[in-house]
Amino acid sequence: MKIYLAQQNYHIGNFEANTAKIIEGINKAKAEGADLVLFSELCICGYPPRDFLEFDDFINQSYEAIDTVKAHADTIGVLIGAPARNSRKEGKDLFNAAFFLYEGEIKAEIHKTLLPTYDVFDENRYFEPAFEWKCIPFKGAKLAVTICEDIWNLGDNPLYRLTPMEVLVKESPDVMLNLSASPYNYAQDTVRNSIVKAHTEKYGIPMLYCNNVGSQTEIVFDGGSLVYDAEGNKVKELAYFEEDYYLYDAPLSSKKGSTPVQDQPAQDSGAAVETSLGENSTAEQILQAELPGDKKVALETGEMQPGRNYYYSAADVGKGSDIIAYLTDDKNIGEIHRALLLGIRDYFFKMG
Repeated sequence: MKIYLAQQNYHIGNFEANTAKIIEGINKAKAEGADLVLFSELCICGYPPRDFLEFDDFINQSYEAIDTVKAHADTIGVLIGAPARNSRKEGKDLFNAAFFLYEGEIKAEIHKTLLPTYDVFDENRYFEPAFEWKCIPFKGAKLAVTICEDIWNLGDNPLYRLTPMEVLVKESPDVMLNLSASPYNYAQDTVRNSIVKAHTEKYGIPMLYCNNVGSQTEIVFDGGSLVYDAEGNKVKELAYFEEDYYLYDAPLSSKKGSTPVQDQPAQDSGAAVETSLGENSTAEQILQAELPGDKKVALETGEMQPGRNYYYSAADVGKGSDIIAYLTDDKNIGEIHRALLLGIRDYFFKMG
């Protein structure tokens, strides 16, 4: 199945501009012969919408934008992020949702389960968590769709009680798709790669992770969307701090199964660690202690031994380093400079 990643820069509340950009992404995907195009979390309205979500007119415009987009999802499947109304009497009024569009219709609606409420996130204020989990059938395949934080619950001391993929894998999905709005920090590229890699190794199916890029509030989204194959090999890492696109021909008949692939026996020098801190941690948390053995080598060199589980929390990256020295190395200076440029440029462009 040919799946197209559309890493784009959206404008909070500018439904006309966001819709036009999404349609442009759909047309690019069609031109590449894609079966399906994947966008990022809440791309219809922009992220983070915050208290705009409390206005009915904002939600109405979001649904109108979805109606506009679905007309272009005629011969191609489209996964977009948008707020969805909760039709049940219980709970909050909205879900953070992924809408699956095909043949000019809304074919499925997937709700985010794990709602981060820490650091820059306050999703529990606005959204109700998912209460059911199902794969999406499409062209003979099963799509396991999650939204951002839903995949950040690995490890021995998880932050949440439920991991959506543990439920979805029982349906034997062919591919994992994640719509994300994951902010920049200097550890985040390493952490994201380890999370996505760990999922593909654990469940034995490919994963496509589509991240937001751009800025409008104090938060900068750096992109860096990812494609990993079923064996845990990185196929593609999209550009950072700019829009980018990629077509991946996902082999759907790999080693998928109804149960996760068994982990290799843990060894003292490189056992898997928890990711209970979620997406962001403070610099003090990140730089506290030495990492053991070959896990430290993997972080420093990028070389990972086959069959080993290397999923890191942000608290792993840079351990054992002096904070000033770590932040001022060539890689981080360049990234911080690009993040500042993107944040300032987008703020004045979108708010002016």
